[in-house]
Amino acid sequence: MKKEIPSLFADNDCFFCGRDNQAGLKLNFYWDEERGEASTEYVPPRHFSGHGSILHGGIQMGLLDEIMG
Repeated sequence: MKKEIPSLFADNDCFFCGRDNQAGLKLNFYWDEERGEASTEYVPPRHFSGHGSILHGGIQMGLLDEIMG
């Protein structure tokens, strides 16, 4: 069963997970104890992609960085 991982940042201003960052992604992260894995779900807005549906590499790497952290 997945459980939400609480944010470790008191200022809530992180670009990826901060609720108070107006330009941020406001992601929620989850931990699945049975599978031993962390996850998040994200559907990017069109302005973060190009050539139709390719998500910008900087956003991809940031998502990986956050979920691995």
